[in-house]
Amino acid sequence: MQWLNQPKKIFVCCLIYLVCHLAFYDTVTNLYSLIKGQQHLAEMRQQDLLDIKKIEQQIELVKDPSYLERQAVDHFDLVGENDLLFVFPDGEDPET
Repeated sequence: MQWLNQPKKIFVCCLIYLVCHLAFYDTVTNLYSLIKGQQHLAEMRQQDLLDIKKIEQQIELVKDPSYLERQAVDHFDLVGENDLLFVFPDGEDPET
């Protein structure tokens, strides 16, 4: 109790506390944010690896000529030389 009556000691204690608080509090918060950032980057890396694997699979599919032919038929309405093509006039239902 006697040291409370000595303002110099109280000032030194407060100064030490302030320095420690500024040094360690910021360090701990920065460390925490760095750890969170590292976890977020690891998750993003895993997602990127999955995306790369999907793209590599798509590249392998495109190397197959039959896949390219099927895509041309589906998306561009192209037909092959030996394909039979039916043309219906506009407005008529082919089922009737």
